[in-house]
Amino acid sequence: MKKAAAALSLLFLLLFAGCGNTQAKPPAFPETVFDRRAVKIRCGEQEISGLLSAGENGVFLFTLTAPEAFSGLRVRHTAAGDKTQFGTLSYSGDLLSRFCLPELFAAIEAASNTQALSREEAGFSGHTASGEAFSIETGETGAISRLTLGGVSAEFAPREEREEAENSGKRVDETSEESAGERPEEALSNDETEKD
Repeated sequence: MKKAAAALSLLFLLLFAGCGNTQAKPPAFPETVFDRRAVKIRCGEQEISGLLSAGENGVFLFTLTAPEAFSGLRVRHTAAGDKTQFGTLSYSGDLLSRFCLPELFAAIEAASNTQALSREEAGFSGHTASGEAFSIETGETGAISRLTLGGVSAEFAPREEREEAENSGKRVDETSEESAGERPEEALSNDETEKD
């Protein structure tokens, strides 16, 4: 009988001790500078996937991985303008505007001003420079997991899947390098964008 009472007391202690620690940690501020994050973007009826790098001062590089027919198409966005590359072809402009990339870039850039963000249960909300409301969900480290803005939603792969995405991106870069005859860009910097 004493053993049963002791076991029951221990069970109650464990249950009630665990209840006090169930409070969720507040989300960390969004990480707005990152390299080659796998992302799936939905804009209305359109959907694309790719690898997104976000540098400082509003420099972005998006490499399309799906749909497969356009895998390897790269869009570089800077304050000076956009440049799109596909194999040996290049275009000084954004061919992927209909997939809401400019809106996504604007929201990530606006999120870098943490003082302008409002804390929500799972993340933050704020407004782009043009006044559009957006919300961002983050993990404990600040890695963005989801971003929504009007009719746009972007879901970022968890960090565990980053290695797989990077390997996929390297295959895309190698293919682009072979067809374009040039070295793929490894990092985002303002120096590189001024040369474009």
